[in-house]
Amino acid sequence: MFTKYGYTTIGITAIISFLLIVLGIFINNNIAKYGLIAVAIFLISFTLYFFRDPDRKPPAKDGIVVSPGRWKSSVRKRSYCRRVYRW
Repeated sequence: MFTKYGYTTIGITAIISFLLIVLGIFINNNIAKYGLIAVAIFLISFTLYFFRDPDRKPPAKDGIVVSPGRWKSSVRKRSYCRRVYRW
């Protein structure tokens, strides 16, 4: 569901968001209260969206080319082209 590299950041952001919501509850000014709660909700929502790790499913159509995902290369070829093109 989430990438393993984001657990620490998600935890820290959740704590900060919780503190902002608690601080917003004790403020008497409605604009500041709802502003802090909105910032907290936006902060945790963006963090969760940023560190999501969806399951990738290649399309089931014939004759299409799909690039490899997750920064892995499946084929390595050496290029022997010695031409240099200059514009």
